[in-house]
Amino acid sequence: MIVNGTLDQCIRDFMGKPEKTRHLYEIRTTSQPPLVPDVLSPEHVIELSRLREFL
Repeated sequence: MIVNGTLDQCIRDFMGKPEKTRHLYEIRTTSQPPLVPDVLSPEHVIELSRLREFL
């Protein structure tokens, strides 16, 4: 499935997926160095989600 939205929306959608299926997904975006590569692995998305909650 392809979803077109903001990075924040995509992270929220990803985090709403069951934890055991998250490895099946990735988010593709325009690279935003140094924190955001052009393809975000599940690990990247989870870390960005934690950072977003921290701020």
